[in-house]
Formats: sequence, structure tokens, C-alpha cells
Amino acid sequence: VSVGDFVWLDADRDGIQDDGEKGIKGVELRLVGPDGQPVRDVDGDPVGPVKTGDDGGYLFEDLPVLGAGESYKVCVTDPAGL
Repeated sequence: VSVGDFVWLDADRDGIQDDGEKGIKGVELRLVGPDGQPVRDVDGDPVGPVKTGDDGGYLFEDLPVLGAGESYKVCVTDPAGL
């Protein structure tokens, strides 16, 4: 299982990435499981934080499949200056 998306500056605050709203590079994100605790990957290793790339994209990979009704939560560290 993989979890990923984009972090961008939502200038009009509508929750939709519109043309001209560019991704934000270097934002730190961490992943927690349904119990609110840090996640381990399919090999049992801790899943560390990731930073967004040049385009604002991020990806957590090799995650265990969760049970019905369970979900992962992505936590964003507010970038300095925003």
C-alpha cells in the first residue's frame, strides 16, 4: 500500500489545487496509523518522516494493508513562514 499526494499553497483557500497554485518543496510529513501511533512498513521497519519534493509531492510506500474502516493519517509540520 502507498499513501501520497501534494502539498501546495492554496491561495484561494478552497481545498482544490487550481492552476497557478504551485506545490511547496521541503514540507515535512509523518504518517500515523489508526491507533495514532507511528507506522511500521511491511518489513516491520519504522516509517520515518518524508519531505515534499520540488513539485510538492510526497509518497509513503510499502505500508501494510489496514482492516476495513481503518485509515492512515498524514500529519503536516507547518512550513516556516506560512
